[in-house]
Amino acid sequence: MTTIAQAISTGAIRLRFGGLNRDAAQAAMMVLTGYLFIGLPVQVGALAEMGITTEESNSWFFITWMATGVFSIVIALVTRQPASINLSLPVMIFLLGAIQGFTLPQIIGANLVVGLVSVTISVLRLTQYLSKIVPTQVALGVITGNLLSMMVKTTNIGISDAFVSGPIVGGYLLARLLRQGHLVSLITAMGAGVVVILASGTTFENVDAVALPALKLAVIEFDLAAIISLGIPILILTVGIGDVQALAILKSEGYRLNSNLAAMYGGITTAINALFGGHAASLGGGSIVLASGPSAGPMKSRYWAMLLSSLPVVVVALLTVPVIGIVLQLPASFTLVIGAIAIAPSLVLMMKKTVDGPMWIGGVVAVAVATIPLQVAGLSMPFWALLVGSVVTTIVGPRERRRLVFGF
Repeated sequence: MTTIAQAISTGAIRLRFGGLNRDAAQAAMMVLTGYLFIGLPVQVGALAEMGITTEESNSWFFITWMATGVFSIVIALVTRQPASINLSLPVMIFLLGAIQGFTLPQIIGANLVVGLVSVTISVLRLTQYLSKIVPTQVALGVITGNLLSMMVKTTNIGISDAFVSGPIVGGYLLARLLRQGHLVSLITAMGAGVVVILASGTTFENVDAVALPALKLAVIEFDLAAIISLGIPILILTVGIGDVQALAILKSEGYRLNSNLAAMYGGITTAINALFGGHAASLGGGSIVLASGPSAGPMKSRYWAMLLSSLPVVVVALLTVPVIGIVLQLPASFTLVIGAIAIAPSLVLMMKKTVDGPMWIGGVVAVAVATIPLQVAGLSMPFWALLVGSVVTTIVGPRERRRLVFGF
């Protein structure tokens, strides 16, 4: 197998420093800021809410951030395009709302199956057909339902701890009133929360600032109910939606990234994440938007945005122990409220996409079913939301949908 170093030395991969310019560097800063102030609080908040051990959280965080950094560097170097492989926040949010009744080994087993299936799909060149199985609006409806459930839970926690959540929300609203963007307002909210927490006497004295995370193979259990209930929706969220949307963004900017190659990268990363206790990955649509926009400079230089933003991600992975240690000493309301604020625009966008299109009825049904806090036949409601929403769409949706399913 050819290593990256060998590929560079033989000329298969060439680093063209002449393509690096200020626009690419600015785009890299935006991508990194999104990782740190949106991805990080959402993931850490979700891990804290899952109730897993500190060691399990450390391993989950480390492998997903390290894989994001390393594989984003690889795909940018190989393709010379502003493409990246990211830990999937929609999957993280889905798991938060769907894991009730499943053990961590079963969750990891479902993620590993998703990775292996993704690789198989790419080898068989079937990637483009996966998105046709479940209508996009239905899949988005499941995410919307999970987001709504998370928002309700976060609101209850925030109300019970208004001493912390109040300044956070107030800082965000103040920044918005001053006509600041979402990201600047989010950073302001975090600052307000940190000030209040420090004023309360929190010192973070027990944080180990030098220890590296202990990486070991995860305990994995292949449970049929978990594979069906968690694996199928995760596969659709990553390959059927995440990759498809990211590829569409790249195509709109004049790039051509092979869909089967993208599924291969995502599948391999997902499998590696699962082996060490992490969740699924896919093409990073959000980071691609920031890196490949028209203001990012000449097309040939835009992959530098991914290279420059991915190197600090590797550093963050190496700092897993202090990062998790600090966050775990914060009030739960801090990480959850920050995470909720971070994804609020995504919730609004998901709601609009769920109801904007010819299959909106199935999408709305999926939202309603996904928010029910039950399990049926040992399977989580997000799975049933995908199934029921797809059936409803087939019955009352456009004729093209029935023709796809029934052949007439």
